[in-house]
Amino acid sequence: MGSSTNQRRITNVAAGVNATDAVNVSQLKSSEAGGVRYDTKADGSIDYSNITLGGGNGGTTRISNVSAGVNNNDAVNYAQLKQSVQETKQYTDQRMVEMDNKLSKTESKLSGGIASAMAMTGLHSTESQAYTPGASMASIGGGTYNGESAVALGVSMVSANGRWVYKLQGSTNSQGEYSAALGAGIQW
Repeated sequence: MGSSTNQRRITNVAAGVNATDAVNVSQLKSSEAGGVRYDTKADGSIDYSNITLGGGNGGTTRISNVSAGVNNNDAVNYAQLKQSVQETKQYTDQRMVEMDNKLSKTESKLSGGIASAMAMTGLHSTESQAYTPGASMASIGGGTYNGESAVALGVSMVSANGRWVYKLQGSTNSQGEYSAALGAGIQW
């Protein structure tokens, strides 16, 4: 019909219907508009590393039947994304429960320590400490704080000349912890 120097155009071609029919330009443009469109670079050449779906008119396009990504550079499908979010949520929830348990345990230990300190403080009054030269005294005290409790036992002595005072005390609390203190003082 033509040659390289004498080209021909076929006009008024009907739209092809069957697999062996020719197609016209209108059919090609319609097919091109509805398909995947490669983006173009600033110089107008085709950018084969980027594509825009849906004609690039700001509308969204859903891609269906996407298989699960396998390699690092594969896209993930919605099921993989949901699974990843669920696993992250479960991990975070588990860590929060563990942290809450640790904080509760720490609060109980602190409360027990405060109860022990209160019980030992009760041993410092003049009624629970020896004050006569050469005398000794044993004393007991108790304390409670924030649902925890403690008991303390103390022993005090005054030197024969009345200048030195010695005191030993210890406590245990409802958290099963023990504490002890030793002190000495000189008076003049």
